[in-house]
Amino acid sequence: MTPPPTSPGCSRRGRVAAHVAAHCLPLVAALLVAASRAGGAEIVFVHGAAVQSVRFEGEPWRTDGRFLRGAGPGNALLAVPTLGAGGFRIDVWLRVDPIADSGAALRIGRNRVRLTGPGAPAVRLEGPDLGSESAVPDLGAVPPRSLPEGRFFALEVCRTGEELTIRIDGETVAIARVSSGALGEFGLEPGRAELLVYRFSASGGLELPEDRTEREDAAKLRAAVDRAIDRGVRYLLDRQLRDGSWDYVEERYPSGQTALCVYALLKSGLPPGHPAVRRGLLYMADTPPASTYTVACHLMALGATHDDAHLLRMKQLLDALLTWQSSGSWGYPLLAAEGSSRRTTGLGRSDLSNTQFAALGLRAAWLRGIEVPARVWARLLDATLTYQGPEERAVVARKPGASRSYEQALRGFCYRPGTRQPTGSMTAAGVATLAICRIALDRQLDAKADRAAREAIDLGLQWLAHRFTVAENPGHAGWLNYYLYGLERVGSILELEHIGEHHWYSAGARFLVGAQRTRGEWHAGGPEPSTCFALLFLRRATQVTAPLDDRAAPRYAADGEDCAVGIRAFGHWPMRIWISGFSAAALERFGIVIAGHKRLRVDRVEYRVDGETVATVRGDPRKPWANESYPVDHHFTARGAHTVSARVHLVRPEVPAGRDGPTEAVESGAFTARLDAAFAPWMERAARAGSLNLLRGKRLRVQTSSVEGKHTSGDLAVDGREGTAWLCAAADEAPTIQVAVSPEVRADRIVLGQAASRALDRARHDRIRRAEIRLDGRSEPLAVVFPEDVLEPAVVKLERTARIALLEIRVVERAPGGPPGRRHDEVRGPRSVGFSEIRLERD
Repeated sequence: MTPPPTSPGCSRRGRVAAHVAAHCLPLVAALLVAASRAGGAEIVFVHGAAVQSVRFEGEPWRTDGRFLRGAGPGNALLAVPTLGAGGFRIDVWLRVDPIADSGAALRIGRNRVRLTGPGAPAVRLEGPDLGSESAVPDLGAVPPRSLPEGRFFALEVCRTGEELTIRIDGETVAIARVSSGALGEFGLEPGRAELLVYRFSASGGLELPEDRTEREDAAKLRAAVDRAIDRGVRYLLDRQLRDGSWDYVEERYPSGQTALCVYALLKSGLPPGHPAVRRGLLYMADTPPASTYTVACHLMALGATHDDAHLLRMKQLLDALLTWQSSGSWGYPLLAAEGSSRRTTGLGRSDLSNTQFAALGLRAAWLRGIEVPARVWARLLDATLTYQGPEERAVVARKPGASRSYEQALRGFCYRPGTRQPTGSMTAAGVATLAICRIALDRQLDAKADRAAREAIDLGLQWLAHRFTVAENPGHAGWLNYYLYGLERVGSILELEHIGEHHWYSAGARFLVGAQRTRGEWHAGGPEPSTCFALLFLRRATQVTAPLDDRAAPRYAADGEDCAVGIRAFGHWPMRIWISGFSAAALERFGIVIAGHKRLRVDRVEYRVDGETVATVRGDPRKPWANESYPVDHHFTARGAHTVSARVHLVRPEVPAGRDGPTEAVESGAFTARLDAAFAPWMERAARAGSLNLLRGKRLRVQTSSVEGKHTSGDLAVDGREGTAWLCAAADEAPTIQVAVSPEVRADRIVLGQAASRALDRARHDRIRRAEIRLDGRSEPLAVVFPEDVLEPAVVKLERTARIALLEIRVVERAPGGPPGRRHDEVRGPRSVGFSEIRLERD
């Protein structure tokens, strides 16, 4: 028995598009009441094995993994929303066995659309809200349409104004007069037949039967979630290091946490051009991933930019990921020793955690149109089944008012095959991975494997429902937010609003809002990954989304009638600025008559930021202006408030048409843009520090004048990581660090990054203002003046390339770094200074 295709006769590209569209549906019914009423958003109640926002009368309907089955009088499948006033549309893909004299119907409030048997019209309309003019349309000589036997068909019911139209497989079979007011509940009644439902959805004037308090609670939750997301994003931005990275377990997984943070920030609404995202992407490009986790996170982050410029890199990463697939699964690739480019030397033992991230990486590539071989998906599906634990039996309580409980089978998933310890995080991983494989394989999936996958998904969902909680990872003591992100993947990929009886998103969102810490972070594991997982849950990040719409960007205008030149702009990273027009006074003063109309001639447009020209666009002074906008994209290099304007040079009116001549400048209006982030010139080179640093791989011997504690030794200033630093003792009046290099290095640049390497640490230490550098013990030091921004590294350019074997740096002047932080309130004198990284480079 084969379910109807998503779109009959569609191509693979069309099926992918249909899948993307399905995942873009707003499915959080309890939080989208206004959207349903105002915009007619579609809610999908049944799609294959996925069921949400429904309730049952009588016995619950069952699923075999592909359809929802219901049978018997008194049993009904009803949508939770009801039909309100106004237009609506109900769509059902279903099969009726048998059709003859079944009594099956679509319930619409107090009315029924009866599905009749062979030899009779397809439907019969019954109910007090239907007018007496109900009729089958005039079909001429064509006999009345009958319902098809033994196969699925499409039933569509639409109300427009006071007209109800019923269609079978796209053909109109009945039209009736109907009340335009609220009709109430709607759903399916099998009567004496068995109904097999593949898809059941509705859109238009839907209302949720919730009271004012529940609606207010939903609105409050949405507002609290938005605030939590904003605070979580701010925390991640403050934690970004000078080189654009985030440093959680950076030594073990280079650029992995950075890719996860970039993905979380993009999914949280930051545009790809945001300085933090740009810096992270640059660091990722300079620090190749070398494990399953990091490659997968790179693919997810690059895919989330929706930028075709990253497709080649994504294909290269996909190739690496495919070479690591072992018996269908993934594990930790074994790495060569440090200093040998971290190349892989073999494959470690597979596990479901690595495997699910590999699946997410494959999905990211597939969604961007990169071909993933069917055999890869098929092997992944088969391997994932081996991680499912033994079957368990659990007693499930019936809903309030029911007389009996019943026993249900369930099976969780384990970290490795053959173990008997399923956990919530691994069960979510197994269910989501199988669902991803089924979607990607589509019609290439054979029936036997499909049945096994559907059964495994159902049993996994029943395990999650039986042990549902958002306060802990069932079966495991840690990684709570990792588990919650797993629940999000299950809910989003399978289009579920409920897991069992549990509204997983509302429960998880309320928990995460309450668990957020003071600075905006979460601490269920490391704060950086925990915060990313929380943001990805709250943003329902696994749903397929379109690229960021420019219409959501900040917009500016200075084009009133009092402005000789009008300008407009949108966005910050970059800001697109253009000319919107000229005033009547400007036209009168500078225009000449061409072809019967006064026309202006533009020689050039200068765009100005804070009074300085940042871009010039040439016009054609020999031709009349024809509404050209002369757009430019401007990248700001400093935070804060900036005044933006334009100066347009117009050809003077005494110059004949078609000739060059003297021009006169006219000024535009101006607007002010306030930026909380900018991409400064030093940031691009800082993101490439790893590949530019000539000290990498050298034997280094470090001596310091003092050390603040056991975790701030001098070696940390030359370990290649911005997240560690040497700090002198607070009382050290002449902090000095000496680095001996073997073999010597030929360099022409010395780069010094202060200990405060991220925004969060700006005020934690004193700020170095001046230092002296001696090379190879020379008596004449090099003077270094540090930038005002403590995050910007100091760069000393040597007159010529020099051989350097000994580098000595002494701090000669420092200033308070800012008000003492909470952890330093007791400090009243000088605080420590130091360096996070000392580098030698050569242009």
